[in-house]
Amino acid sequence: MPASPALIKLNYDTEYRLALQKADLALADSGLLVLLWRLTSGRRLRKISGITYLKCLLADCETRKSEKLFWIVSSDAAKRKAITWLHSRGVPINPHDC
Repeated sequence: MPASPALIKLNYDTEYRLALQKADLALADSGLLVLLWRLTSGRRLRKISGITYLKCLLADCETRKSEKLFWIVSSDAAKRKAITWLHSRGVPINPHDC
């Protein structure tokens, strides 16, 4: 669920671009992204709040303990914030999983 500013990185950040291309799930949490999809493909997407999905995912973490999650973030600062936020909610995360 990349934010619009992070989409700029697609032009020059190969690792980020490949991570997005190989993702198992893509969430359209941007009104602009939904509009661009409609204009380019002619198909409709339903906008889904990324934070709402994240909250559902975290609520389901108890049943996902055997699964390994890899978090894609847009910068080192975002990584630090994500780790702090996840730890504050009792979600164990290794910095190498970002």
